[in-house]
Amino acid sequence: MQLVISFLSSFLLTELIFINSQNFQIELFAGDIERFLRLDDISINYSFISLIVALLNLILIYFNKKLNTLDSAVGNKFLAYLLANSLTTLFIFYFFRIYTVSRIFVIASLLVYPLLLILFETEYLKSPQLKYTSILILLGLNIYMFSNPVNNSELSGYKPESVESENKKPIDYYPDLEMLVVDGVTNILDYYPSHESIIEEYKDFDNQFTARYSFGDSYEIYKYSMCCYWLEYSTSGGKPIGYLENYQDNLIYTHGSGIFSFANKKEILSGDFKFNTIDSNFREIINNKFIYERNPQFDNKSNGWESVRDLLIVNDQVFVSFVNEKYEDCVNIEILSADFNYNFLKFKYFFTSDECVMRTDYPLYNPMVAGGKLLNINNKNIYFATGDFRNWEKAQDENSYLGKVLSIDINNSSYEIISKGHRNPQGLSLTKNADFIIETEHGPVGGDEINLINVNSSQNFGWPVSSYGKHWQTENYEMKDGIASLHNSHEDYGMREPLFYQYVGFFGGIGISDVEINHFKERDSFFVATLNGAQIFDIDVDIEENKMTDFVRYKVDERIRDMEYDPQNQVYYLLLEYGPTFAVLTQYDK
Repeated sequence: MQLVISFLSSFLLTELIFINSQNFQIELFAGDIERFLRLDDISINYSFISLIVALLNLILIYFNKKLNTLDSAVGNKFLAYLLANSLTTLFIFYFFRIYTVSRIFVIASLLVYPLLLILFETEYLKSPQLKYTSILILLGLNIYMFSNPVNNSELSGYKPESVESENKKPIDYYPDLEMLVVDGVTNILDYYPSHESIIEEYKDFDNQFTARYSFGDSYEIYKYSMCCYWLEYSTSGGKPIGYLENYQDNLIYTHGSGIFSFANKKEILSGDFKFNTIDSNFREIINNKFIYERNPQFDNKSNGWESVRDLLIVNDQVFVSFVNEKYEDCVNIEILSADFNYNFLKFKYFFTSDECVMRTDYPLYNPMVAGGKLLNINNKNIYFATGDFRNWEKAQDENSYLGKVLSIDINNSSYEIISKGHRNPQGLSLTKNADFIIETEHGPVGGDEINLINVNSSQNFGWPVSSYGKHWQTENYEMKDGIASLHNSHEDYGMREPLFYQYVGFFGGIGISDVEINHFKERDSFFVATLNGAQIFDIDVDIEENKMTDFVRYKVDERIRDMEYDPQNQVYYLLLEYGPTFAVLTQYDK
């Protein structure tokens, strides 16, 4: 009977720890299992952890009884049971990387367990009927706990908005849509760049092949090292690793600091290539020293976030968007242009504005929330997506160009607003239906979006009135007279619903970045890159219905900043920020 009580008490008490731990997460252990067994989207309920703890406690009690190591004194028994249960519970929690359970309930569970065992061993329960009744009650509670587990997502510190009564989010936002994940399998890895092996000068660096990843029988990625360690995301102060653009037989590249270079595409595909630098007057013409220096106003992670934001070539002209300092400590996002050549890029201002936001509006101000994506429409106009720099009111203000997607005339720089209500656009792509473009943007905590924009009608995408994300700080809901209320519905407020949103808890913080048409498919399909998610989403879309019809994600294990399709060679070029790494994505070669 003692063994039965040990098992039932241990299981029940461990369950109570999990139920009363609002920030409990089991994703780390589930991720370990996924990687070890190469399985996808494993769901592990915390009741299985409780079961393991109970079994180990049962084994310890069994061997103690066999070896007669338990002292008959009540105090000694209490200490022995307490020590055994503590070692078992804490070891399992540590081994499975469960760090966020309630400490109060852990302590209570450890103390109650030996008390229950001693209670059933003493004369306090003299009646056999009372003992068996108590065991049946414990057994019933155990069965109930195991068969009716609380969903892990309900234990999160963030309540899923779908369970809130005032929530307006569609219950079946992705109806009947199976979301698969395909892990990349590395079968070649023979070179790691190190600080010692990196050549000091950018122009002398030779790109080296590092790895080949295959994703089932769909796609494969070839990775190459890039110069230099000081361009890596964290080392460069969080600047983007850069942006790519096709031009004739070459691939043009600029880093977040405005370093321009090119490489021949045939040489890239042969695996023997290097990026050659292009001189320019970029550094002389801009008025923002914090593209090159650390801003002491911010912490280390924020330093260096003012940077180049995109690169585009149209009609032999190169356009570069970047964060500029318009007046002292007042910044915005502007565009330079130059006639393209491989010797020297002589930039001039193409698109400017007197509107700017203050750096000193800290901690609200964030230069990373600048947007900046550029897209060629018809060789006469370009689309320009701008962020709001965390000045939330800008996104809904018709008199502001921030928080918008603009159509700019290449000849005279005049513009019109195509859509508003954007927080921080990261990607723009044409669709096969010329009436739409697809846009990706960062939300607050959660709330990253993919939006389909009908270019023939002025549309509002909600920010900051509506979003499926949450503010970083609770007090942000009250700031600026409550203009950033983040309602859970777009449609109820006359705004367009996103094609996709990353609600809090969805795959963790994914950080959507670039988007490109998936030219390997006949239907409307897109590749969507992520930063923190380190994955590529492969999504099929019903344009007219504004919904996804298929969703697969591929693990790349690096922040993916930019993608560029090469129609001549039918491949995609990628810039990855942890290496830093340059990559080529192709269809799987059987």
